Amino acid sequence: MNTNTVALATSKNITNANYIIQRVDGVWSAMGTGFNGDVFDLVMAPNGTVYATGIFTTADGNAALRIASWDGSAWSPLGDGLDDNHGQQIAIAANGDVYVTGFFTAAGNGAANTAYIAKWNGSAWSALATGLSDWGYSTALDASDNLYACGAFGDASGVANTDRIAKWDGSAWSALGTGLDDDAYYVIVTKAGDVIAGGAFHNAGGNAALHIAKFDGSTWSAMGDGLDDVVQGIIEAIDGSIYVAGSFTGGLARWDGTSWTVLGDGLDGGGSVIKQLLDGSIIFGGLFNTAGGMTIADRVALWTGSEYLPLDVDLPGGPTVYAIAARENDDLAIGFTLSGTATTSGVPTTTVTHGGTARAFPTITITRSGGTTAVLEGIRNLTTGKELLFDHALLDGEKIVIGLTPGNKTITTYVGDSTNNALNDLLPGSDFGSFALAPGGNDIALYISETGSPTLAAFIQWQTTYPSIDGATS
Repeated sequence: MNTNTVALATSKNITNANYIIQRVDGVWSAMGTGFNGDVFDLVMAPNGTVYATGIFTTADGNAALRIASWDGSAWSPLGDGLDDNHGQQIAIAANGDVYVTGFFTAAGNGAANTAYIAKWNGSAWSALATGLSDWGYSTALDASDNLYACGAFGDASGVANTDRIAKWDGSAWSALGTGLDDDAYYVIVTKAGDVIAGGAFHNAGGNAALHIAKFDGSTWSAMGDGLDDVVQGIIEAIDGSIYVAGSFTGGLARWDGTSWTVLGDGLDGGGSVIKQLLDGSIIFGGLFNTAGGMTIADRVALWTGSEYLPLDVDLPGGPTVYAIAARENDDLAIGFTLSGTATTSGVPTTTVTHGGTARAFPTITITRSGGTTAVLEGIRNLTTGKELLFDHALLDGEKIVIGLTPGNKTITTYVGDSTNNALNDLLPGSDFGSFALAPGGNDIALYISETGSPTLAAFIQWQTTYPSIDGATS
């Protein structure tokens, strides 16, 4: 058998991570030169276009007033954009029309009646009747492309009972019962057609409902006992359950149709944005510093269904994350509040070519010297989808050896004359039993978060294997 050794790239600096960054096919990168101000919402359209809104006034260094689109290589403005303050949230209709609501007083260089909400049809901005009477916070579309908007407004185009929530059918606004008694910050439409709104309110349609409520087309109803503080983000998960983020106790919670449950040990601060990935994990951002007791410097993390995990990227500084967009293939875009350089796994990955015809179970060795900190976060085989997840702080002078041979799987650290078993640093959810090299090319991403410029070296070593070799499997 041949023994093979390949050096793994340990980190990559991503310049121009200015208020936004993306992950495509598992690899993080900048989106042009980004923006000059905060991003508050991101949406990925079915055709691949990414739309962003916020307080920025330039994208890629060119004028783009508070709303812009990304075609995969460059940002473009949507006409004259939004005239002041900021856009808050975007919705994309099936025909490609873009709806935006927010704190602006006009869209498209003062187009009539475009205060707080407007539509972009690809070439021009237009009004939805006479718009909203005050700020809009959120929009959602149902299966027939009826638009629902919620916010701080007292009415939508003067229609009665459109307090803080209303429906637009393409030609006119209508009420949802008698509306809400306080601001609504987020709205969704479920697959069953129910409208769910969350916010600061305590009453929906005349019925008590603490911070979240459901409208079935005729009546508002509470969702259990509600939540003890403001709701700012809502999603319907793949399994039909409802997940919410907000400033309530725990910051993240799940509604199973009967009761609310905080996710694990929760957050130490508020959650503000929440989405679901294809594998079922929940990605979220907000104002928290810890999730499940784990320090999360970038305020964006994952909930796997049983535990919290950091993302494999270190954003510039310690930003607040307000915007996340996700596609079905788990491509991501994240909007946040700072600019600068991000750090992620190596350059952007290392292609490891296994010349055998059966899976090979490698040994991975990582060493650190100097610098301030180096925390091993994860090792991912982007080709097979398998990953090893860690929260292991490498000491100065430490070597960690991860042995993946079936029947003899070990994780051992060496510091001077000291040897320790580090299996406990492998996080639940890791593919420890099945992480392997497939025959052919394997794109390996190693993520080590670091400060103070430590010297890192990493190697993957394996034997060329064939189905006839004991223990090898194809």
